[in-house]
Amino acid sequence: MNPLTLSGHSLRTQIAWVFGTLVATLAILLSVGFGDMLKRRIEQDAGSALQVVADNASTLLANGLYERSREVQVMAASSAVWAQGLDSIEVIHLLARSQAMQPNHVWIGVADAEGVVRAATGNLLVGQSVEDHAWFQAGRQDVYVGDVRPARLLRGLLPPTPTGEPHRFVDFSAPIRLGPTTVGVLGIYGNWNWAREVVQNLVPTDGPARELEVFIFDKAGAPLHAPGGQAALQRGLRMPRGLVVTRA
Repeated sequence: MNPLTLSGHSLRTQIAWVFGTLVATLAILLSVGFGDMLKRRIEQDAGSALQVVADNASTLLANGLYERSREVQVMAASSAVWAQGLDSIEVIHLLARSQAMQPNHVWIGVADAEGVVRAATGNLLVGQSVEDHAWFQAGRQDVYVGDVRPARLLRGLLPPTPTGEPHRFVDFSAPIRLGPTTVGVLGIYGNWNWAREVVQNLVPTDGPARELEVFIFDKAGAPLHAPGGQAALQRGLRMPRGLVVTRA
């Protein structure tokens, strides 16, 4: 056998191996590069989708808070009703109508100038003092919207929530004035669960598959809403540091 043939064949084989190795290496590099690009694109798309949900949720929550604050302000300004007395039948009907129109109003009540509840939906807390409550103290001066808080006086008086979470309220209040005199304060305990409904309606149907989750934290970093409900809230979640915060 001719040695040159063997030598030539060996050279072609070596060249083929070299080019094959280069092609394989290039393919791996391109695959890794495209994989990283695809991963970044997926992350960017998920981030954009989450930002849209967060912006819409923030807008709807802010609008909801504003509408409820306007409602309590308009009701408190119904001087013709309050002139009949803070516990008159007209007042009781007014409170009942408001709650019927807005079921998320868990409690609507009227406290006199000393902080004693004179009328309320379901007669809950009638005769009790709310003088030390922030909504009453601030509501004597102007329209007030409080932070999300757990139930206090109503704890144990209300049926359990569908999710098993404790009752949490957002307080709304406004002064009741007859002429220059503040005769009482109108207060509303708004159910915080309406925020869950807002978020659930905004998250895309394929959100779980895309690992798209929405959390709402208070100003101290404690969770107010988390996927998984009460079980998630009890895990001691805190708002991660360095997040860009969307405020309502």
